[in-house]
Amino acid sequence: MHSFRFWNSGFTLFEMMIVIAIIGIMYTFTLGFTENPSIYREKSIRLQSYIEDELKWARTSTMIGKWPKDASNNILLVQRRDVLISTGNVQTIYSWATNTGTERQIKSPFFDGDAKYKLNKFYGTCVLGNTTFSWVTQAKITYEQTKDIQIITVPTVCIASADSIRKITFESQYQNYTGSVTLDRISGIISTDN
Repeated sequence: MHSFRFWNSGFTLFEMMIVIAIIGIMYTFTLGFTENPSIYREKSIRLQSYIEDELKWARTSTMIGKWPKDASNNILLVQRRDVLISTGNVQTIYSWATNTGTERQIKSPFFDGDAKYKLNKFYGTCVLGNTTFSWVTQAKITYEQTKDIQIITVPTVCIASADSIRKITFESQYQNYTGSVTLDRISGIISTDN
């Protein structure tokens, strides 16, 4: 006589539960890598560095006489560069004769379509009385070869003069991490804090 054994093919419920538990543990472990706080800090520094680089680039390009070219490849004699910074935009505009043009610009969401990048607030100090201001929503920094740096804010702070602001700070944020870029109008020094 032959005895027949039936072998059940497949996994038992217990084996399936073990595999699902292992997958869950691995997912939880890798989630810690993608939600790493140091990555948030680095991303906050990324926006902060962009603003710092944009201010330094506009200043240096204006001082050394680096001029953009038009569509016909003719060199434009730029008279000044304005860096416009608002909570949703960082833009460098050059001015020559009666025309202006945008050289460089990023808008919110600033990088990779990630809406977690934020320019939160702008604050600083005035020249007269050393008074402080905060919650400015827009600033225009103007560099000209033969003039001092000028800063104009919206809303207007200090005295209604582009020379009345001593320092302005732009605070960038990604998640809970903030950093800042400070421009001292009188010395021209651009510093960061992260």
